[in-house]
Amino acid sequence: MKNCIYFNLQINKKKSLEYYGYLYYALKTLLRHKKPSSKYDIVVFYTMPNNLDFKTYLFNNKYNLYLDFPDVTFIESDYYNKYKSSNYNKLHSDWMSKWYSLEKLYYLNYDNVLMIDLDVIFFKDPIYLFDKYINKNSSLNIITAVDSHDPVFEYLFKSDCYLSSILLFSFKGIGLPDNFYKKCIKERKSQNKKAKKANLKSFKFSKKEIKDFKFFNEQYSAQRVFEKHGYHYSVVDIFDIASHRNSSTYLHLHTNEPEPENVTFELTHDKNGAAHINNCESCIIHYSTALGPAYVPAKFLPKKIIKYIPAAIEECHVPC
Repeated sequence: MKNCIYFNLQINKKKSLEYYGYLYYALKTLLRHKKPSSKYDIVVFYTMPNNLDFKTYLFNNKYNLYLDFPDVTFIESDYYNKYKSSNYNKLHSDWMSKWYSLEKLYYLNYDNVLMIDLDVIFFKDPIYLFDKYINKNSSLNIITAVDSHDPVFEYLFKSDCYLSSILLFSFKGIGLPDNFYKKCIKERKSQNKKAKKANLKSFKFSKKEIKDFKFFNEQYSAQRVFEKHGYHYSVVDIFDIASHRNSSTYLHLHTNEPEPENVTFELTHDKNGAAHINNCESCIIHYSTALGPAYVPAKFLPKKIIKYIPAAIEECHVPC
């Protein structure tokens, strides 16, 4: 069985270079736990600003993905150059690029794929996830880390929706739909058109709810394409993939009496702002890039982001 862990790094401008650091830290923690016997490839599709050479660029004058991770396969994407002049950030976007690269990955003949965001930390070797969720279950299942409960989507489509930033699924059953990325774009157009026609403001959806739908429907569009092809979505156990909401600190502050089964790790910070994650029972923590400064060591953050460490820590420890 040919397994793959797939990341997508889309950096078109220097101001987005913090994602380079997030990926570096994710790979560092993944390879720290990968056993010699574990059979999976790690594949990264990437785009860098035109004036930066991926093979020689030094993040914070020290870290280079290409040189420091020789066992990772890095593939340059043509996505931005192909679509940058075509309604970019409305239909095509940095976030949509992961679906474009997923279609490219399909033709590399992997059986099973863990598609994962850059803002993650590994605490175990994820090899067992392929057996737990795919090899012993239906190849038509798509396992996602989060169900979304987006009120706009649920109103428009009368069905559940999922945030698809982390997916675990198999190609070996029914594969990927033909022209997958084009179908995702067509679906996104359709969702935008349906939302506009519905006059959402008249149904008293807030501006934030409408804005969130327009942003996250890049993930809902892929979900709908997958489901029309025959896949079924279900949610992963939080003791396999957790979010920042599963920290004991977050739950104690946001609920009166957090249920123990919802807590998978403890997050604390020392006087210098360094994160300490203790008693982690999850394989992966997905912390969200907005909270990156509260989870990622400062050496893997660009200087412009370091100043946000206090605010990110406060966000983790104080109710919103």
